[in-house]
Amino acid sequence: MRILHSRKLIFVSKPRCGSTSVRRTLSKLMVSGDVGVDTPNHDLRLHPHMSAPAIHAWLRERGVDPNSYTTFIITRNPFDMLWSYYNFFLPDMQSRYNYSRDYDDKNIMPFLEWLESGRVGVGKYWEKFLPRHVRTTNLSPLSLEAHILNENDISFVDEVLKIEDVGRCEEFLQDQLGEKVEIPRANRSGASNICHIPIDIREKIADDFPMETRMYPPS
Repeated sequence: MRILHSRKLIFVSKPRCGSTSVRRTLSKLMVSGDVGVDTPNHDLRLHPHMSAPAIHAWLRERGVDPNSYTTFIITRNPFDMLWSYYNFFLPDMQSRYNYSRDYDDKNIMPFLEWLESGRVGVGKYWEKFLPRHVRTTNLSPLSLEAHILNENDISFVDEVLKIEDVGRCEEFLQDQLGEKVEIPRANRSGASNICHIPIDIREKIADDFPMETRMYPPS
């Protein structure tokens, strides 16, 4: 997550969507007073992946009008994102991840089973802002809705970009910042290794990720 007061720009960081590359790019432009969060900051009640509504509420608490800022997010094909998330965090059979204290690295949940019955928690700094369909009993906390909509399904971002079109992301930032921006190209080679996903699981993911499903229709 990045809040560039100096540029009136807010970046909402969605996991496994090239956010690290974008955060590093924006960090080079930050000055004193700007906010960059790469690990949870419990003193300030900030998290790297907190949602746009939560960031806006945090700013309002500090007397800042977020509506005077441009808020953007970058997303990704949901199956590529989920495959990346799975391989990075390797959920065990209880859907605990490799950063969890009681993680069981001897019993890793198969990918298809995780898509069907896995679950993801929600950070305490933005849980109260979640839209109604997002639940911690499935993977919907990783959805675009979970990061941009509030409990009334109102969007708090001005621009949704796709990491697959890095050139468009760079153009957007150049327009906002008034200078040339180059985002490092993330290595997406692992996406080609995704196994065949049965139609019933695809339909479940479509229910959990409705916005991305519309943005990335099946080919």
